[in-house]
Amino acid sequence: MGLIWQILLTIVLGIIIIIIKNIVVEEVEDEEV
Repeated sequence: MGLIWQILLTIVLGIIIIIIKNIVVEEVEDEEV
């Protein structure tokens, strides 16, 4: 059980980080343009 939850949390955190990075990059590009 613990290992499964660890994997799920890692995947969810990874997705959240990717989404945040995409938002930040889009905002920076908009400001530069």
